[in-house]
Amino acid sequence: MVGLLLVLLVLLYVTPAIPGWDEFRRAVTGIDFIKVRRFPTEWLYPLVFAWMTLIVALKHSIWRGWRWRS
Repeated sequence: MVGLLLVLLVLLYVTPAIPGWDEFRRAVTGIDFIKVRRFPTEWLYPLVFAWMTLIVALKHSIWRGWRWRS
């Protein structure tokens, strides 16, 4: 599930680089004032790092190894 979220986050970042995206959006929705723009990579890297750190911490926690012990 977390992997899917990371993929969607990266797709959100890359989508504005597709040629003709703005024209396609305008043709489908009819809304001219909404802009889809790329956000700075400085926002993406800390988010991905935080997710990866959380995954590793939860997967290799001491509690997970000891939960079946009495």
